[in-house]
Amino acid sequence: MKSLKEIATFFGTDKAVNHKNHGEAHEYCDFYDYHLSSIRLEKLKIFEIGIFDGASLKTWEEYFPNSTICGVDILIEPQSVLINQGRINSYKLDAGDRSQLEQFISRYGPFDIVIDDGSHFTNHQWLSWELLSEKCKVFIWEDLHTSRMQHYMRGKVNNKYPLDYAIELSKKYPENNFLFDKDSDEKHVTFLKTKHQVTTVH
Repeated sequence: MKSLKEIATFFGTDKAVNHKNHGEAHEYCDFYDYHLSSIRLEKLKIFEIGIFDGASLKTWEEYFPNSTICGVDILIEPQSVLINQGRINSYKLDAGDRSQLEQFISRYGPFDIVIDDGSHFTNHQWLSWELLSEKCKVFIWEDLHTSRMQHYMRGKVNNKYPLDYAIELSKKYPENNFLFDKDSDEKHVTFLKTKHQVTTVH
């Protein structure tokens, strides 16, 4: 089977490669592949917040061959599109609006895997955590380095931004599979919470 990086590179998502609109690669794929490979063939419901041109949705569809893929986006960018084909369905939604997100979850959830790659505003990241993290097998906060950028700093919980909280969880409760990955200068940061035992599939 192809690795997540191979699939992501083919579709051109910035999770693996330099993106024509989003710039340099985040290089999250090896980290995700290691922690998601053990459930890759299960029948799952996968939900991604922030889909841009749909490359990541196509990536998840191929990587998880038995799963349904759902995505939402506020569709501000001219290049943003909704993908509705195969096992993919996507919708226009402001995931920073509590009422909209609650209604969406009530209608289409619960989800097994959640990837928050949306606005990166800290209050929006806290909202997705509050409404989605407890009921899913895997919850991913992507691009948490934005918690260090003034433009995105819009709310703390218990005097912490999501990045601070992710670091704290990964250090304090490693046995609970709170996992934190970053490059050397915190230019790219992602956090993964999992409820399943991590095993590798080759």
